[in-house]
Amino acid sequence: MKKILLLIISVFLLSGCEAVYNVKIDEKTISDELVINALNKKYGEITNKAMIDYNYENFNLAVDADTPGYPELFSRLDGYNYYNKEKIDNSDAYGLRFTYTFDMDKYEKTYLLLPFNYRSVTNSKDRFSFSSGNPEGNSLFKSYPDLDKLTINVTSYYQVIESNADAVNDQTYTWVFTKNNYENKTINIVVDKTSKYSKLRDSKLSNSIINIVFMVLGATLLFGVIIVLGKVKNSNN
Repeated sequence: MKKILLLIISVFLLSGCEAVYNVKIDEKTISDELVINALNKKYGEITNKAMIDYNYENFNLAVDADTPGYPELFSRLDGYNYYNKEKIDNSDAYGLRFTYTFDMDKYEKTYLLLPFNYRSVTNSKDRFSFSSGNPEGNSLFKSYPDLDKLTINVTSYYQVIESNADAVNDQTYTWVFTKNNYENKTINIVVDKTSKYSKLRDSKLSNSIINIVFMVLGATLLFGVIIVLGKVKNSNN
């Protein structure tokens, strides 16, 4: 397991590297996507482009650790599943993308979160939860100081009932790990599988709160007007 981590992290060695890990929780499946973008610099005598090209041509990430030859995965074997890989080459970025879609009850097999010291995946009839972190501060940022940032986005088909995300945008929950915060930072998210995410429901909830606030303000204002009018009437008498 440690060797597979080193193989993945060989891409992270790129100077000025940023990685984005996307998790999409659908109705019955969960999709992994790891996107590694490298700046145009050198790591020793090896350019970022050369290292990306080498990993794209030679490295294969198996889904199951029972794959023969694991973790020295420089060739694909028939009958076993591997992460799909794609090279990113455009005006904005040069890097790699690894993707795979799991059945929800098999998501604990994902290896893209190996850099974290611990992880816990729980799948029941009504709930799905995922937590991960580095309580002992042993992470990529300590071993590989050229990694600048790791962003994790979790998008849920179901209603999220608990999370410690740094930011929320509709149904996407985001955590940003940097050299300054990774030691004590954790990920926690719990979804309710009996309740589909609904932006309309969130909007109705927000509108209800706003309506309540306006009703309270209106009542307070009316009460104040009545008191003022009462004092005016008494003073005229």
